[in-house]
Amino acid sequence: MLSRAAKQKDADFDKTDPADYLKCTGKYETRNGVVGLLISGPNGEPIRWLADTNGDKKIDQISFYGNGVEVYRDIDSDFNDKIDQSRWMGTSGMRWGVDRDEDGVIDAWKAISAEEVTSEVVTALRESDAKRLERLMLTDTELDELGLGQQKTVDLMERIGGAPEQFQKLLASQKVIDATSRWVNFGADKPGIVPAGTEGSTSDVLAYENVMAVVETSSGPQQLLIGTLIQVDQSWRMIDVPRLMKAGVPIPENGLFFASAEVNRMAPAGGGLPGDMSATMLNLLKELEALDAKLQDPANNKATIHAQRATLYERLIAESKSPEDIQTWIHQMADQVFVAVQSGDYPEGIERLIKLEDSIQRNEKAKQETSYVAYRILGAEYTNALADKDVNHESVQKSHLEKLEAFIDAFPQSSDSADAMIQLGFNSEVTGDVKSAAKWYERIAKDYPGTSQGNKSAGALARLNIVGRPVLFEGVTLDGKPVKLATLKRPVIVHYWASNVASCKADMERLQRLRERYGNKLAIVGINVDTDKRNAIEFLRENKGFNWDHLYEAGGMESKLAVDLGILSLPVTMLLNEKSVVVQATSNLPYQIEDAIVAMLPAAAAPVPKK
Repeated sequence: MLSRAAKQKDADFDKTDPADYLKCTGKYETRNGVVGLLISGPNGEPIRWLADTNGDKKIDQISFYGNGVEVYRDIDSDFNDKIDQSRWMGTSGMRWGVDRDEDGVIDAWKAISAEEVTSEVVTALRESDAKRLERLMLTDTELDELGLGQQKTVDLMERIGGAPEQFQKLLASQKVIDATSRWVNFGADKPGIVPAGTEGSTSDVLAYENVMAVVETSSGPQQLLIGTLIQVDQSWRMIDVPRLMKAGVPIPENGLFFASAEVNRMAPAGGGLPGDMSATMLNLLKELEALDAKLQDPANNKATIHAQRATLYERLIAESKSPEDIQTWIHQMADQVFVAVQSGDYPEGIERLIKLEDSIQRNEKAKQETSYVAYRILGAEYTNALADKDVNHESVQKSHLEKLEAFIDAFPQSSDSADAMIQLGFNSEVTGDVKSAAKWYERIAKDYPGTSQGNKSAGALARLNIVGRPVLFEGVTLDGKPVKLATLKRPVIVHYWASNVASCKADMERLQRLRERYGNKLAIVGINVDTDKRNAIEFLRENKGFNWDHLYEAGGMESKLAVDLGILSLPVTMLLNEKSVVVQATSNLPYQIEDAIVAMLPAAAAPVPKK
C-alpha cells in the first residue's frame, strides 16, 4: 500500500523510502463509525488511512497525508475495486473530481475553487488538453439551476455554446504557454452577488468578473484573461474562452453581470504583470511558493519555515502600493500565521502577529486592518492556552470570553466583532443562559442588519423564543418534491443535519426507530445543510433507512432554511404538534422528545429502546 501511487498524477503527498517501510506501523481505528487502518511513518507521522466504509472487508477509501494532514483521497464510491473519485484537501486545496468511466481521468468537478480553476486552465494549455478546459465550463444543466432571467440565460447559452470549437482554435494558435510554463497567481476584484430578482432571476448568483491568472513562461511573466467565473454549489465555472493579454492592450472592464471596480486597467507595456505588481513582488511570490513546498517535507523544521514565510509576507506588505493590495497581504499573513499557531507548528507566531499589529498601526494605508490582526491574535492566544498540558479549561474559557468582550468594545464596527458576539451568544446558549444569549443575538441583529451574522442572529433570536409558536416551513426535498409542514396535520420532528456530522447520524438512527414504531402517525422532516447536495444524496443512499423527506436549499448553513432560525451548530431538533406549533426545540435528540411524543400519541406501542 505504501508503494501504491495515487490515481491522479498531480497529487502531492509524503513519500516513504522503501528502505523505511519496515519502520512504519499500522493500527486499526474507527472514525465516525468507519473501520480503517492508519499507517504511520518512521517518525510516527500519519501517512495513509485505508478505510472500508461499507463493511464489505474491502478497501474503498485511501487517504494520503502530507506534513501530518490529509491532502488527497482516492475513493471507490460504487465499491467495485476501482477508483472513481479523487479529492484534494488540507494544504492541497479543495478540488473534488469524478472519474465516471474509472480510467484515471477526471470527467467532472464536484468541487473546485476559483483559484484552482485558473490553475487548471494553465495546465490544460500547457498540455494542449481541450477536454480539461471543457470540464471547467458551465454546463446546460447548471445554467438551468442558476435561475437567471431569460435574457441572461440566452446570453450565457451563446457564450458557452461555441466553447469546444474555440478551445481547439486556442490550443492550435497559442505558443506562449508551453511545457515549461507554470501558474503563479490568481487575480480578480472581489466577487459580487447578483441578487434574486435582477432581470427576472429567481436566485442569488455569486460571480467574479475579469479574472486573471499570472503565468510564468520562458519569455517572462504573462497575464491570462479567464473572464467571468460563476459559482455553482461548491464549484466555480467558466463561461469564457481564456485568452492571453498582449502588452499595452486594454483589459476588458465590463463583465457579464457588472463592471470591474478597477477603471482603465492596462497590461503594462514591458511585461504582463498584473496591476502594479513589480518584479520584486513576483520574486517574493516565487520564494513563498518554494517555502510552501518545503512545508510538505516532514524533515524540515516547520517553525523555521513559517517564520521565513512571515518575513516574506512582511516584505510583500511593504512592497505593495494600493490599500487593496496591502489589505490582501495583511489578511493572508494573519490567516496563515494563525493557522500555523493553531496546528501547533509555530507557537511563536503570536509574537509575529503582535509585531504585525504594531507595524500596521503606524501605517496610514494599513491601520484600518488592526482589528483583523487583533482578532487573530486573540484566537491564537486561546489556542495556545488550551494546548498547555496543565490547562484549566474553565479559567481559559472565562478569560477568552472576557477578551472577546474587550475586542468588541475596542472595535465595535469590525465584522469580526459580529463573529465575537456570535461566539458569546452561542456560549451563553449552550450553558443555559438564554437571557444573555438573546442579548448578544439582539445586538448583532441590530448593529449588523443585512449581513450574514446579522441575519443568523435574528434567526437565533427567533429560535430561542420558538416554543409555543407555529413553524410553517415549506421547501423542496433533495429529490425535488415540495413539502409544507402545515399540510402534515400530525406531530412532526424537524431535524437539521449534515452528512459529515457524526452526531447527526446517531440522531437519525433513533429517528428511524421512532418511525418504525409510529408509522404515519408521526412525520419526520429532515433539513440538510450540506454545501453540496450530492454529499447528502450519497449519504442517504448509503443509509437507506433514513428515507423520510429531507428538504434542501442551496447555501448549506447560509441557506434561508438555516439562517431563518440561526442554526449555528448541528444537529438541531424541533418537535411540532399537529397544528405545527413547536413543543420542544433543542440540539441533539433528547429522550424528553420521545416522552412528549408518547404524550401526544398515547395509543402507540411500547417505548423505543433507549440505545
